[in-house]
Amino acid sequence: MNLLFRKKKLVLKAYTFKSSAYEFFTVAKSHHFYPEWWKKLPSFHEELRGALNIKAPTMKTCAGIIDIYRKGVILPLWSDLQIRVAEHNQWAAVFSDPDTREPFSHPRHQVGENNAEFNNCIHVKIDAPWLFVDVNKTGVPFLQQGCFWNNITTQSALHVCPGVLNYKYQHSVNINAFLSSDVPREFVIPANTPIVQIIPLSERELELQVELISAQDWNLLNEKHTTTYFYNKYERLKKIAMQKESQSKCPFSRLFAK
Repeated sequence: MNLLFRKKKLVLKAYTFKSSAYEFFTVAKSHHFYPEWWKKLPSFHEELRGALNIKAPTMKTCAGIIDIYRKGVILPLWSDLQIRVAEHNQWAAVFSDPDTREPFSHPRHQVGENNAEFNNCIHVKIDAPWLFVDVNKTGVPFLQQGCFWNNITTQSALHVCPGVLNYKYQHSVNINAFLSSDVPREFVIPANTPIVQIIPLSERELELQVELISAQDWNLLNEKHTTTYFYNKYERLKKIAMQKESQSKCPFSRLFAK
């Protein structure tokens, strides 16, 4: 009886046209990216309490850290990224890979021209050379967030924004972040640094597949979600896709189509 109600397997397929990203800096299950500082920690240390030395745990035993790396997948940077922040919210960023689009920023009015919450930060958007597809069209939402434990030293300067995405109706991996502009600074984030973690909001077991495809095929898949509308692009295209799905399931849809 359970076979009748078995949920579709959650298969996430990651496509890239960039051979270096595929071979050297590929998307992988999160457990491959435990931080080096964490791996070097002993599990316990001696701690003096009163007149006795006790065995006390370190962060190596923290269930919160251990479990988050058991979930989802991580996308590492595919190229060195150099960032400079100057006075008056001036900034610049460049990838060592000349074929990667330089990071850019959305206009200030998107967060409010007079919104004091954003006075000391700069929006940064990075287009990753990856597309993700929910192969079985489960519609499972995915949490996208920064890799805090892998980026302790840069976390105060660059904050990757969290959000919930769906890879049934759209496939792009856009990394939104904010730069702190309170202090001028310049820094480099090396290639292979974990930049984004993507976790399915589901109890289904996740299978990850990674494939290198031609730039032409990648663009064809990506073009499905180009800027067709001035606003609400994702929701409007999703509504059209859902309507088509509903029609295809209706046994009389072909009759009505005639």
